[in-house]
Amino acid sequence: MLFSRLSLQALALCATSAIADATINDDTPLNGTKTVQDPPNIISYAGKPEYHMTQRASRAMASEAEYAKLLNMGPPNVSADQLESLRLHNVARAGRRLKAVVWDTSLESSARDWANYIAGLNSLQHSSSDQRPNQGENLAYSKSSAPILNPATIGTQLWLAEVSNYNGETIPKGNFESYGHYTQCMWSTTYKIGVATAQAADGSYYTVARYSPPGNIVGKVPYGTPPSAATG
Repeated sequence: MLFSRLSLQALALCATSAIADATINDDTPLNGTKTVQDPPNIISYAGKPEYHMTQRASRAMASEAEYAKLLNMGPPNVSADQLESLRLHNVARAGRRLKAVVWDTSLESSARDWANYIAGLNSLQHSSSDQRPNQGENLAYSKSSAPILNPATIGTQLWLAEVSNYNGETIPKGNFESYGHYTQCMWSTTYKIGVATAQAADGSYYTVARYSPPGNIVGKVPYGTPPSAATG
């Protein structure tokens, strides 16, 4: 995908940067928004989300009681940053009367494995569908001259800020690259999430969010009330 190119002079003026779903050396971000989290001057760019041709139909449905039990359990042993990412997802979903997503330790573990891998590469890239069957994925990259205390929060804010670019299109019509992270966050049948971050040798952070069931199904729209939570 081609984006409007930032000049080298403009890049030099940016003391901090956060990039979602684009390689580190990509100086042609789609759009930029300031976050309100530490560090205060961080600049965020949206990159390339992904979509899926179909959602597998072999998934069993969990009962409302099972879903309620998971929801009441709360996330075990997560950081304040991870908890804020979960909260931000659910505040946005509540605004559309969508089911809350619940924390899943298996998704968190797989997200951490991938975050560690791409941090080792120091390159932001999606895992393949074979590496994460029945899981959606959002990515973010953050770097700053000041300490970054909440990379998962920053990434989640960035994804959700894409709401201003979404006008109800079916996936992937319109400018999907400008709204696809948001629609994954808001997919009505997604009900489990795990988010993890890893730090690269140069101090930058990689954030990975995994979603189950995955969203951004071609020909579908994110909003709606699913009959119940899905397992898997």
